[in-house]
Amino acid sequence: MTNFAPTRRKPSQAHHSEEGFTLLVVIFLVALLTLALAIALPRVTKEIQRDREIETMHRGKQYARAIKLYYKKFGAYPPNVDALVKTNNIRFLRKRYTDPITGIDDWKPVLFGQNKTATAMGFFGQSLTGSTIAGIGPSGGNGVAGASSIGSSSFFGSSN
Repeated sequence: MTNFAPTRRKPSQAHHSEEGFTLLVVIFLVALLTLALAIALPRVTKEIQRDREIETMHRGKQYARAIKLYYKKFGAYPPNVDALVKTNNIRFLRKRYTDPITGIDDWKPVLFGQNKTATAMGFFGQSLTGSTIAGIGPSGGNGVAGASSIGSSSFFGSSN
């Protein structure tokens, strides 16, 4: 009888050319992940800023709505923001909202005529007064030859 005893084999050893293959794949995947994050980060930042601006507009509309309701009820504008939150046990506004962009509660009323700037500003904060921008020359005339007034049917008409 022959003895068929299983022979013990040594665990297979990796060839020298395959030793760093796994490390190379991991480094490649980390590089791809870093590149993807570098591309996506500016987009995400813009989306967050857009969402904050939209939320600011919504909250501003809530304040405007509350002021209209207050005016309709009492016939006068509210003296301050706290009057919108609770006046005679009437709530025109659920709560004082914080500004999503700054994170603080700094809402202030803009009275009629206060929303205008002192001077017209152009690129990089330069004043537009006395310049030739927007088709107005230094003498007050049209900056483009042959241009007619805005009230007419065309901006660049033929001289009749």
